[in-house]
Amino acid sequence: MRKTQEATHFKTVPGDNGKEVLEPCSPGDSQGFPSTLDELDRKGLAKRVMPPKITKSDFDRVLVRARPTVGRDDLKVYEDFTNEFGEEG
Repeated sequence: MRKTQEATHFKTVPGDNGKEVLEPCSPGDSQGFPSTLDELDRKGLAKRVMPPKITKSDFDRVLVRARPTVGRDDLKVYEDFTNEFGEEG
């Protein structure tokens, strides 16, 4: 989703239903044209925008920059609970 929201360039590609859709692309893509999601929305084209397919490199990037959502102290509370009451608690 972030790729689509932050995109500065889009290209026209065939969609799963056979109709053309707009997909974010890199500025260096020869088929791309400069635009943002807001600009496409103002032109009435936002419904044609589809997020790009997720790749392994997308996951790799997330793993590098993602931060834990649960702190060590929070995990300790759950571990203590499990030790005291068992996994089915």
